[in-house]
Amino acid sequence: MVVKDRGDNPDTMQMEEILKDCPFANQVFIHEIHAKEAAGPTWARGLLSKHVESAYKKGEVSPQDHCMSLDSHMDFEHDWDDRMVKMWEDAENEYAVLSTYVQDIAHLGEEDNGNLHHQVPHLCMITYTSNVRTHATKCVNDMVKPKLTNVVWGAGLSFSKCHADLKVQVDPHTPHIFDGEEFNRAARYFTYGYDVYTPNHVFVLHDYHKSQSNPIMHTWHQNSNVHGSFAEANKRLRTMIDLPGGEQDPEIALRMKQSKYGLGDRRSLDQLIQFSGFDLRHEKVSIDGKNRCGNIQWVPFTEHPRGVNYIPGFENETEDPLDPYEATSIWYTVGAVAAKDTLKVDAPEKGNIEGLPEGMDLGKQHGEMQEALEAGELTSNGLDEKHEELMDQIRAAESAQLKADGVDAIATQELKPQGERKAADPVQPGPLRGITHLKEHASGFIAKHPLKIEHGFQNLPTFIKVNVFLLIFGVVFAIIKGAGKGRALKRDNRKREL
Repeated sequence: MVVKDRGDNPDTMQMEEILKDCPFANQVFIHEIHAKEAAGPTWARGLLSKHVESAYKKGEVSPQDHCMSLDSHMDFEHDWDDRMVKMWEDAENEYAVLSTYVQDIAHLGEEDNGNLHHQVPHLCMITYTSNVRTHATKCVNDMVKPKLTNVVWGAGLSFSKCHADLKVQVDPHTPHIFDGEEFNRAARYFTYGYDVYTPNHVFVLHDYHKSQSNPIMHTWHQNSNVHGSFAEANKRLRTMIDLPGGEQDPEIALRMKQSKYGLGDRRSLDQLIQFSGFDLRHEKVSIDGKNRCGNIQWVPFTEHPRGVNYIPGFENETEDPLDPYEATSIWYTVGAVAAKDTLKVDAPEKGNIEGLPEGMDLGKQHGEMQEALEAGELTSNGLDEKHEELMDQIRAAESAQLKADGVDAIATQELKPQGERKAADPVQPGPLRGITHLKEHASGFIAKHPLKIEHGFQNLPTFIKVNVFLLIFGVVFAIIKGAGKGRALKRDNRKREL
């Protein structure tokens, strides 16, 4: 823009020449890629994620900064940055991610010209192609604050705190992917504890006509052998969300899900399916014939003990997690995945875990396991066995607590050691933390009624039985007393007299 205002033609100039006159040149970083190297949007965005991560490690980006990712061919309303921040704050959720398919650039400036009607696309439906693709949208009108979606996220506009982008980086191992890009990242956001919201205003707009009519728009498809194959990339994304056609080896699949570009450990995939309504494992658009485009119930989760700004570490080459899983992680009882000498034991930082039966010094036992592992006295298989022994102790202690409270002991689902799981077995969570009395039967984080409690009037407390009898007696008495005194009867009597 500066060059054009000066009267020069930017098309004939090198980028360095253009930027030297730009007053914000030191705020601009450009990663140029030759067209022959292009391998699709996820591969390109993956490179940008690495740059953001590098800037974070250098102290140039803070998790509390705001980050926005978007497509090319965009334009912006005046003061878009302040307005986007204000809109994000209106969501009142530190884990909010604002996202939608933005409006056409033809609407640029309408709001400032007095148009008070705000219509925003609301992403909430999918279809199945080679992967999962956003299928259709609803529209929301004149909202006063962002609206929670059923996980569906659009790559065209994504705005959040930077800790979201640092935790949920775009997977660079997915060359040539178009369908599948958005929902797979949405699933990763959700499992890390993030919630996708439709913004109530659109301050970023897209030049759809010019970009979509450009004949070179999708020429990256021609580079089918660059940076890997589409088939492997698609299989990887299918594995992450349990779509048919993913990795069949459960050990490899689990390791992939727990890797740097895999799923988070704050919410489970089962919770994602129930919340979104999408039957991913059977490639059905709905688990119950309904969509989740209307008002939906937010899914709670346990924040990582180190807080929202904690960015997990991963090994550079293998991309395995470096940090041990702590007790609130959904991977806690699944078994460690880190390879060889990097294997670690999950150890609580401070003594026992809140919510577990008293008298169980898990911190001490985990410490002993850590020492044995480091000394070579314990293998990864032995670690699984030790974990299973601890789980048996927890179950026994909780069963004893239930009996002491006068509640029948309940049978909890067996947690198979990692090596014994079949491909069809869902990853099971650990005990539900914070519950010491009425422990729920966990089945993929879908709570089922476990308690052998007899239902019926005879099992109600006495004072409730008395009140029910009084209520019934009062209704019957009122009916009897009112018999023969109704308006219809009086009207009929007057007619007879006349």
